[in-house]
Amino acid sequence: MRRFSLLFSLLFFAFSLYAQDYSVSGVVTSADDSGPLPGVSVFVKGGTSGTITDLDGAYNIKVSAGDVLVFSCIGFKEVEKNISGGGTVNIALEADALMLDEVVAIGYGVMKKSDLTGSVSSVKGDQLKKTPAAG
Repeated sequence: MRRFSLLFSLLFFAFSLYAQDYSVSGVVTSADDSGPLPGVSVFVKGGTSGTITDLDGAYNIKVSAGDVLVFSCIGFKEVEKNISGGGTVNIALEADALMLDEVVAIGYGVMKKSDLTGSVSSVKGDQLKKTPAAG
């Protein structure tokens, strides 16, 4: 009976070490100006746990050893960081600037009013001249 209880306690201890969670915290900043980034999503890749950074860019999340944390925010490049244990992980996100060269909106053409589904009206230049300008 003593051997059984010893074996059971060793197995229980081994499983508790295997499933140990760590607390990881840190600050997410911008690589451009080192300012804190609020609202950055911090989540475990392939998992269900996650959080967002507060107004000071700080976060705190529970992870297991070997997890990968993903840091993502609109306008910044996504960063993945391997976690081997608890502690502090500070991240600087680089801007992901995708600029459009040119956008042109064209608003003229010929259509029948019966073909339209929205509210459209046409205004002639003479009617615009009669409208008083706000000063």
